Amino acid sequence: MEKTIKTKTMPGMMMGESALPVTVRTLPKKGRGVFAARPFRKGEVILRIRGKVITLAQAECCSRYQQDHMYTLGKDRYMVAGYPDKYINHSCSPNVYEKGMTIRAMRGIRQGEELCFHYALNVLESFRMKCHCGSRGCKGFMIAPFFRLSKKEQRKLAPYLDDWFRREFGEELKNLEE
Repeated sequence: MEKTIKTKTMPGMMMGESALPVTVRTLPKKGRGVFAARPFRKGEVILRIRGKVITLAQAECCSRYQQDHMYTLGKDRYMVAGYPDKYINHSCSPNVYEKGMTIRAMRGIRQGEELCFHYALNVLESFRMKCHCGSRGCKGFMIAPFFRLSKKEQRKLAPYLDDWFRREFGEELKNLEE
């Protein structure tokens, strides 16, 4: 007798797509986190970001939770993060970045390693938060936007800025090269 296997499509996945290359786990002090289900090479696309692009006025009407889990896609362009990327935590030593509606590896990532953004990348709004990343370079807090970071941090993270950010702030970014 032939057995029928039912598959569940994860939120944000299209029918026919394979399972996500990441897992979500609960962590002490951090809530949930996203982990690599397989190794990734530097520059490799890990996830594609999907959702509705909204304006700043629409973003301000979103819940506090949604506002805390939102991508900046340009001036007056935002998107609420979906599953599983809304669970990607901040790190002072990130290993992933968001560029062109994708999440990519900044360096080689081992299977089982937590995926972490630097929350100030591509961000226009000012905010400060306590950091629990525990990385060797952890400052214990994170500040945004990008240009509030130290010049050293800006230079380190600049290669991972999205194209829209580079176009918008080209002159300011040139000053980093000097």
